[in-house]
Amino acid sequence: MRAYLKATLGVSIIQMTEGIAAGLLYLHNQDIVHGDLKGDNILVSDSGKPLLTDFGLSRLMHVTDISRSIDSAGVKGTTRWMAIEFFRSILLFPSEVETLHMHTKQSDVWAFGMVTYELLTGLVPFHDLKYDVQVSFAIAYGRKPVP
Repeated sequence: MRAYLKATLGVSIIQMTEGIAAGLLYLHNQDIVHGDLKGDNILVSDSGKPLLTDFGLSRLMHVTDISRSIDSAGVKGTTRWMAIEFFRSILLFPSEVETLHMHTKQSDVWAFGMVTYELLTGLVPFHDLKYDVQVSFAIAYGRKPVP
């Protein structure tokens, strides 16, 4: 998506945002959580419509399995687009963690916010932080990405 935006003049950020939101709404209406929404997982058709891709972490809402990662300790996903709830308990209160957080419609909405940040700035969220562990702590402590 970012490459398309850089290479194409006159792209409507509003239309891109609406198209991504519509795709996410469709998934959620089907009780599907994407789980890894980010600019790199959004392709653009020849007609300029955004297409959500990479459903490797997607799940049906009625499935109760827990995805594991953050180097096998947390939840799978791409750190810079992951919601605060994935990091708060693991990083700030590890002794209180009973179960790992699962991707939800709400965490997809957080990721959509980070995608909107990408659309508006042309930058990945937390572009000023080099390492994912820095990003994890920044999110856990409530920091928002800066342009």
